[in-house]
Amino acid sequence: MSGQLELAPGKLAHPSGALWLVESGALLVAGAHLGYGWAQHRRPDPAPAFDGGAHKRLGALVEELKPKTLVLLGDPARAPHPAREWAGAFGRLRPLLVDEWRQGDVVALYGNLPKTPVPGGHILVFGHLRPFATIEDRTGVRRRLPAFLRSRRAIILPAFSPFSGGIDVTRGIPGELRELLGRGPVQVALTTGRRVVPLQLPGGG
Repeated sequence: MSGQLELAPGKLAHPSGALWLVESGALLVAGAHLGYGWAQHRRPDPAPAFDGGAHKRLGALVEELKPKTLVLLGDPARAPHPAREWAGAFGRLRPLLVDEWRQGDVVALYGNLPKTPVPGGHILVFGHLRPFATIEDRTGVRRRLPAFLRSRRAIILPAFSPFSGGIDVTRGIPGELRELLGRGPVQVALTTGRRVVPLQLPGGG
């Protein structure tokens, strides 16, 4: 799929909301919640069982990019046996369900802080705060679009699932995000599902 945006050398923001690490062939996803539909199906209430298309989109993404490694940051599924239930979707590619993952110059985290020191020059990738921005089009329709944030120090990923909550950056970068991003300018990029586009925030982010 075209429409990707390079946030750092070899680190592409994909329109799906995932981060594609070209050199290592790793695909990083945050806030997938793939088991949402399965969990709803098992509950006694009559709520419809669906996951917002996250499971199908992730399967299509794997087919498109053919990653060597699929990293799901945090709590991606509520199904009792996700590995078994995902076998049909991902085949031999077994997703890594992790709170921390390191490869090359990338340290990907679900929590706020790494367990051990991070060498200088490395990029922190955070997957639990899931930023978004609310955009109003010419007709007055408001849409909440997932956002990638990029600073010199870090990248913060948007949520892959439409059911994941997050932090609104429409009026600027909140303090808890700024603390992780560190000092300096912040690049904001929104995904429409088809392409990733830069966004200028008030005050420059």
